[in-house]
Amino acid sequence: MFLNSQKKKAFTLIEIVIASLLVALSVIPIVNMISQANRSVASIEEETVAFALATEATEWLKALPYKELGSVHAFTEEFIPGGVKEDGIIKFKEEPVTSFLNIDYEPKEQFDLYHRYITIEVPENSFNSLKVTVEIKWISKLTKKKDNSVKLQFMKFKY
Repeated sequence: MFLNSQKKKAFTLIEIVIASLLVALSVIPIVNMISQANRSVASIEEETVAFALATEATEWLKALPYKELGSVHAFTEEFIPGGVKEDGIIKFKEEPVTSFLNIDYEPKEQFDLYHRYITIEVPENSFNSLKVTVEIKWISKLTKKKDNSVKLQFMKFKY
């Protein structure tokens, strides 16, 4: 009688297996969520760097006088060698991106993924303005997609 009135308070093997399975099933979505968050942060970081590189070029170009901005020779001597003038459009390409005025960024290889394209053109029916486009393209480290880009544009007026 004494043995029947006392119940064992231990877990069975089946209860332990079921509890472990429930814990494992709840951890998998959490790990996936953390992994997705890390990928999103890395993608945002790439876009932020691209936008900063486009902004850097845009600010330098805005500071130039109209006359220098429209002259491929003055522009290439001061900034980027290798500018080409075709049909009134000045085009520059930096692959990979370097900084203006020889400022050394550290580490240098951080910009190897990025390419900067600068286009300066006279819009149709306009002789007193220039349309400047700065575009940054890059290949994502995560997705290896090649069609990532950030583009900034502004107008520069003669007067």
